Amino acid sequence: MKWLLDKYEVTGLIENRLSHLIPNPDHQIIVSDKEYRTVSLKWVSNRISSDEILTGAYTENVFDCEDMAFYLRTKASLFSLHSKMDAPMAMGILMTHIHAFNFCVDDTKGLTLIDTANFSEKGYCRAQADFEKFLEIDEAGNLIRLVFI
Repeated sequence: MKWLLDKYEVTGLIENRLSHLIPNPDHQIIVSDKEYRTVSLKWVSNRISSDEILTGAYTENVFDCEDMAFYLRTKASLFSLHSKMDAPMAMGILMTHIHAFNFCVDDTKGLTLIDTANFSEKGYCRAQADFEKFLEIDEAGNLIRLVFI
C-alpha cells in the first residue's frame, strides 16, 4: 500500500533520522511539495537495475553520482505524472561532501537511503543505525550538506 504523507510528516521523518548528521538542518533540508506517496523498494530496484543510463552511463565529472541521483528523482516524478498519481513519489536527493545519494520514504513509512551510482555493490540501507557507515560519514568532515525532496 502506498501511504499519503503530508509535507510535515516527511520533514519530521527526515529530521528524526538524519538531523544529527547535518550541520544546519533548518537550512539544508528542503521539502518542496505539500504531499507525497510512499515508494516501493521493488519499484526503486527495478528502475535502477533496468535503466541503461543508471547501469552504464557513469562518467566521472560528466555524468556521475549527483547526475544519477537527479536522474532517478526525475524518473520518479515522471512516473508519478504519467501514472496520474495524486501526489509525487517520496523520492529525494541527499548530498554529502563526497557523494550523492537518493533516498525515499518507503511503503513502511521508513526512510531508505539509496546509493544509485553504486547500486549493484551497495544497494540501499533502511536501518538508521547503519546510515553513518552507508553515507561514509567520518571524522574527516564528510557530513550531509543537502537533503532535497
